[in-house]
Amino acid sequence: MDHLDLSDHLERLAAHEPPVRPAHEHLAAGRRALRRRRVAELGAVTAVLAVLVGGWAVVGDGGSSRATEPPAAPPTTSRAPMPPPEGEWAQWQDGAVRLADGVEELDRIDAGRDGVGLELRAGDDVRWYLVDRRRTTSFDAYVAFDSLADWVSDQTFPGGPAARAALVRLAPDGTLAPGRPGVEIIEQVASPDLPDSYDGGNLVTAAALVEVDGERTWLLARDPAATDVITVALARASTLDDFLAFARERYADGPGGGSEGML
Repeated sequence: MDHLDLSDHLERLAAHEPPVRPAHEHLAAGRRALRRRRVAELGAVTAVLAVLVGGWAVVGDGGSSRATEPPAAPPTTSRAPMPPPEGEWAQWQDGAVRLADGVEELDRIDAGRDGVGLELRAGDDVRWYLVDRRRTTSFDAYVAFDSLADWVSDQTFPGGPAARAALVRLAPDGTLAPGRPGVEIIEQVASPDLPDSYDGGNLVTAAALVEVDGERTWLLARDPAATDVITVALARASTLDDFLAFARERYADGPGGGSEGML
């Protein structure tokens, strides 16, 4: 092929090639490609962050996929309850009731002149206290009485146990009669069926609703030879049968063979 034929051939080939793009067009296309690549990389990073926030790590040690739990909350510590204080939990000082350290007052009722009944807690123990200028008396709560008021009523009965015993006379057949003026027997039952822990299996007993100086109370009596009398607040039962059911429950033998009793 001579020189002229070669020139013609090259001209024919050039006529079929796409036109050459100006340099500024190549530069703009390159910038667009760079932006697309950066957007794709940013999307990938965002996806990884979203997974991490959800509590999962996509890639763990050595490139393996594993789940990671959110950090556990620090353990909470609870203090052991304080042991009950030694000695009395409450006492009368400088004209007022003072509680020992670590003692919480749950309830309080008036108990006559300068007296107060308290339900107190120390640790897991709950006790009742009767405090006044002359004495401090305590008792395990809810053992023999259903409420602080019932216990205080028993403790503050005028004259105490001796005065209660004088309220009635118990005959050998179980019949009750007033023991002093101001006492009226409203209803009574002789020798009620009560557990041996109360009557010893053979003592003469009686139960009654009595009125003492205008106020009514439930009453249990046993042993005519040395009459022992227990009084229980009127609110504790609605009928004499209810009162006897309460007494049977209190004097029933427990798992250890003993009974709670009512005093």
